[in-house]
Amino acid sequence: MARSRDGGRTWTSSQVTGVSAFAFFPSVAVDSHGTVGVTWYDLRNDRPGDAALTADAWFASSDDRGRTWRQRHLAGPFDMRAAPFGSNGHQLGEYQGLTALPGRGFAALFAAPAPLAKDGPTDIFFARIEPG
Repeated sequence: MARSRDGGRTWTSSQVTGVSAFAFFPSVAVDSHGTVGVTWYDLRNDRPGDAALTADAWFASSDDRGRTWRQRHLAGPFDMRAAPFGSNGHQLGEYQGLTALPGRGFAALFAAPAPLAKDGPTDIFFARIEPG
């Protein structure tokens, strides 16, 4: 994560605690209390050399402008190899988003393949998330 305190002239970066693997397809939103929310997928639970490319969906929030983060697991694990990859013009992560809810909290939409998906190669999931 990166933040600026001077309108974007300079930036400082920090890591979301616990994210030590490849992370991808982020979505960011800020609620009316100034809490920053982020969703993403990452490969922290993948075991190189096995048959699966194991990914999970995650959420993190910060109520101190990104200095510290609390995260929670949204969904997974699932095998990324089970998801479509561009052959039909769609891919995992193309249909996702995060928005702040009125008052406090967030609403996340994200896609996941089997075994979570039941109606197609990927399904869309909704999560209402209260920070904290």
